[in-house]
Amino acid sequence: MENHHRYPANEVILENKKVLDSYKPNREIVSRKHTQISEIKPGTWEGYLSEHVNKYRPGRVVKDSPSMRDKYPDLVGRPISGLPYMEIPVQEHDVPEWALRAAAERGITIRDVNGRIYELPPKEDPK
Repeated sequence: MENHHRYPANEVILENKKVLDSYKPNREIVSRKHTQISEIKPGTWEGYLSEHVNKYRPGRVVKDSPSMRDKYPDLVGRPISGLPYMEIPVQEHDVPEWALRAAAERGITIRDVNGRIYELPPKEDPK
């Protein structure tokens, strides 16, 4: 499931002491959960989404530390920016609508390791 090679920055330590899984500056803020969404409770999924919003929201600052200065000198002290992504394994079953809706309400894109986006189906036009 590891997709670290796809991102210029991985395991990015933020000033809030949280570690962001992967980051494409000004494009993607990526958190990963190794789970089959259809097998977890809605509350667990809600927790994952809340974690993403609270810990890794745009504006959080990359920590000034020896390891971050060594790995990502251009990012140190700068706020992260981009769209939030929850990266998951390829799903064996359909992702429940409640999970898709919860992510959409928070503006988080669900994407699997192969790049497939999981989203709510388009609403039908009432005629």
